[in-house]
Amino acid sequence: MFGTQPSKTEVAIEVASSVLQIQFTLAGSTLGEVASVRDYYALGYVFGFHDAVCQAFDVSNRSTEAFVVLGGSYAKLASSASTGGAILRQCFDLQENQIFTQGMFAGGREASAYCANQVPPMGLAGHLQSVGTALGADKTLQVTSPKAPRGLDVAPELGR
Repeated sequence: MFGTQPSKTEVAIEVASSVLQIQFTLAGSTLGEVASVRDYYALGYVFGFHDAVCQAFDVSNRSTEAFVVLGGSYAKLASSASTGGAILRQCFDLQENQIFTQGMFAGGREASAYCANQVPPMGLAGHLQSVGTALGADKTLQVTSPKAPRGLDVAPELGR
């Protein structure tokens, strides 16, 4: 008569993907678009958001369970497992990039605040709205500061 309770992994996937999808929708963007223009700040934000959601739901970062959360959520956000997996691999490769790291910390802070106190995270939507006009200008975007959209450095050689 009653359904089973979802696992913490299922809940973490749903929380991360739905909250991030709201921000993408508000900004008129998608995870695929962010990856295609190499918006490393936004990619870092998404990655950091997932990391903090995993921590909030007691999913160890070094466990298979964490990869299930990441893979499941990225697949939902990218609308396919293969695209989500490719973007997730890109994120793993970017972990030493300074701009990616800034975004990762911002996403982690907002996810922690959301999970602890239901503070609505809006940093990704705000960032994407502030750089929105630049996204179509070039297929490589290096954001030097999330609060200064005019400080864009379009330089693919600085990507790593």
